[in-house]
Amino acid sequence: ERFVTPLYQHLMHAARPTLGFVGIPLAVPCPIPFFECQAAFLAEQWAKPDAALHGAEATARRQAWVAAMRDAVGSRDQDLHYTSTSARGPGTTSAWAYMRELLRATHATRPVDEAGDCWLERPSWEARLATVEAVYADRGARYPKLPWEDDAYRRCEYTVDWASGTWSVDASRC
Repeated sequence: ERFVTPLYQHLMHAARPTLGFVGIPLAVPCPIPFFECQAAFLAEQWAKPDAALHGAEATARRQAWVAAMRDAVGSRDQDLHYTSTSARGPGTTSAWAYMRELLRATHATRPVDEAGDCWLERPSWEARLATVEAVYADRGARYPKLPWEDDAYRRCEYTVDWASGTWSVDASRC
């Protein structure tokens, strides 16, 4: 069998929250930002005090999430590793929505140090993720309709201004 269960948010063991698995989900559109979001979420969870991480309320919340996912996928536990499962709720049926969900949860409770600074706060993550998603969608729109058609989309060169969130593609190469 090729699956790990029960995983809260596809990465943290529901009963043993200090056990995490970044990169488990299947059908990941852009692995690097996907894994960054997972790692940030896991780091934020692990930065919580022991009582908040191992408490009955937190454990119940994780187990309820896993139960909802199990109800959505039925008897095929390996399908728990797809982020597009409809159990995620309205507006959360894609890997991109999953990544945004993790970032929102990460930024919802920021661990603050003695100076009042947050080691995880990166306000540009959401904007950067939106830019990556837009470039990914453009590349996907350029896929050939049939496998034997020209695969010019592979030669596209993108230029991205991360500060403004804008991008362009050199269409002469596509």
